[in-house]
Amino acid sequence: IVNEVEYRRCGGILIGSRLISCMAYADDLVFFAKSPATLKKVVDVASNAVEMSFRASKCAILDLPFNEETHITLNNHDIPHLPVNEGYVYLGCFVALILTYTPQQIIDDIIVDLNHINISLLSPLQKLHAYMIFEHLKLTFQFRNTFIPFGKLTEFVTGWDIRIRKNIKPILGVPDNTSTPYIYVSRDNGGLVSPLH
Repeated sequence: IVNEVEYRRCGGILIGSRLISCMAYADDLVFFAKSPATLKKVVDVASNAVEMSFRASKCAILDLPFNEETHITLNNHDIPHLPVNEGYVYLGCFVALILTYTPQQIIDDIIVDLNHINISLLSPLQKLHAYMIFEHLKLTFQFRNTFIPFGKLTEFVTGWDIRIRKNIKPILGVPDNTSTPYIYVSRDNGGLVSPLH
């Protein structure tokens, strides 16, 4: 399924310079698309790629921004939408469109998710990908839609950066006292180029 979706390049979002159309872990799949029409094409390609059926009731659509007019069917059944402020758990991470978070709640939730990712059976590279695709994008989205009082941004960003670095270091396999530049400097210059920002 993943190979077929990637080969057809029928969906996806850019993360850095890479187009991500689909993520798979065990029997769970997540598809990414920029529009409902593109998502419909991805779902059709995936459902036709193998001789098995998917149940629409076990699927969900998360629209950003929320648009309940989007209708995508799977085996003649509508795939349900995740309403605003409701979500589901994927790989131990709660995924939802929540617009009522405070900045501190955002960071607290991401730290909880990072802890779940850290103790999961994913490989270190898969853990970093899970962080980049779910947590980093969640952080970016919520920061664009959350009010941070004027004059508090620097204090807040410094605080979350420290907390997230502390939780990312075990994934990277580096000691707690590893210097910050080593994490952010490019590999060409002897660093890890970790995607924390």
